[in-house]
Amino acid sequence: MSRKIDLSFVNHGTLFLAMPGTDEGHQWLLENCDAESYSWLGPNLAIEHRFAADIADGASADGLEVEWCGRRLFTRNENLRA
Repeated sequence: MSRKIDLSFVNHGTLFLAMPGTDEGHQWLLENCDAESYSWLGPNLAIEHRFAADIADGASADGLEVEWCGRRLFTRNENLRA
């Protein structure tokens, strides 16, 4: 059985949305992202492109299952993310 995706990072052009797919993903965002209230769109966190890879890397390092949706981007820790 495949594991459920905890956080999806969706490219919306000028911003990414970090969209929790599990309660663990949502809790991780709350505990690890110091975001202003206007950055929250329901359970989703709107983030600038320059922060998306670091947030995804942190979540993945903490054991969460992360997926990328939309255009590919480079990160410091990996050559390419899908």
